[in-house]
Amino acid sequence: MIPLSAIKPYLDESDLLQIRHAEWVQVRVQGATASRQFLGVLSENSPSLHAAGRVHMPFDNLYGCRPYPPHALDDQIAVVWRGQCTFDEKVAAAYASGAKAIVFINNEQGAEEDIAFRALVSPGSPLLSVSITPYDGIMDVEGEWHVLQMIPEPGPPVLHLQGAPIHNIALLRDIIP
Repeated sequence: MIPLSAIKPYLDESDLLQIRHAEWVQVRVQGATASRQFLGVLSENSPSLHAAGRVHMPFDNLYGCRPYPPHALDDQIAVVWRGQCTFDEKVAAAYASGAKAIVFINNEQGAEEDIAFRALVSPGSPLLSVSITPYDGIMDVEGEWHVLQMIPEPGPPVLHLQGAPIHNIALLRDIIP
């Protein structure tokens, strides 16, 4: 672990040091015979809305980069893989087809070690967007499963230096009483 005192000499007034609370999103999923609950991470600039609806994972458009047919996602929650286009492009395609929200699955190498990544969408993004790892169980919710609710709530503090998150417990202990 790195103590804060070790990096203080390298910081000056121009360095932006912030503590932000990542927002966790509690996702409750209900099917005919089973239910699941897991946490996702609210995307940067995502509106903090509640969403509920049928889960739709388009197997012919796993990354969500291509346009969907009109109204194909009406009142549904789109589930797409990370990669191949920007998060904004994924949001725009889902929104244009009527989606209520979008879930990004982190399919990057080592994703099983992450709680989830925090996607970045443009300010004013129209959809609630959440990121999760593939190990959260969303892969099993295609079909007649429904997301009962996606409720944003404050998460743990995250130290940001120049806009990048620093995940170091010793630094946080020195800054947060």
